[in-house]
Amino acid sequence: MEIETLILSPFQTNTYLISKNGKVLVIDPADEGERIGNKLVQEGKEVSLIIATHAHPDHIMGVKNLRRIFPAPFYLHEEDLFLLKGDFNEWTPLFIDQEIEHPTHLFKDEETLNWEGEEIKILHTPGHTPGSIVIMIQEYLFSGDTLFCGSVGRVDLPGGDWEKLKSSLKKLFQIKGDYFIYPGHGPPTFIEEERINNPYVQEALKE
Repeated sequence: MEIETLILSPFQTNTYLISKNGKVLVIDPADEGERIGNKLVQEGKEVSLIIATHAHPDHIMGVKNLRRIFPAPFYLHEEDLFLLKGDFNEWTPLFIDQEIEHPTHLFKDEETLNWEGEEIKILHTPGHTPGSIVIMIQEYLFSGDTLFCGSVGRVDLPGGDWEKLKSSLKKLFQIKGDYFIYPGHGPPTFIEEERINNPYVQEALKE
């Protein structure tokens, strides 16, 4: 299994391409879906699964154009559906020729998928948005905007809730093992590094 990071959109979102057996799982296609698709066509790969960690435009604006090339299933947590109906006028001018794509499948709670023989665990981690998730594959956590290196996702946008985010962080840090974290923005980190040095995590865990 190989993991490639693309930094896309005006918001410098991390889009992850996870490849195995010629198939690709795309996490958070932030922008430039056509470019992502054409790149994978040239590499002889096929997108077979798309998952968004939440429904903010800077994490899903590449989905529609990507699915025009690879009509793969697109998963999102059901509690973020309301965001797709929101007013993105302040966001969308930053995404040239992009349109919102609606999911083909919805996560309803914490679920497990099987992809190319890999177990994908979906953890529901509300706080940044009501439907935020963390994706677990092998020893990796794709944390979206729930957890960053040294910080956490903002809670001042529609659906944000600091109390819920603290509860989600408590749940996340009950996981055993020093998982490698691929966040929605910024550099990767380790979960134990964040336990020790992240002030927001420390605040959540002390209560």
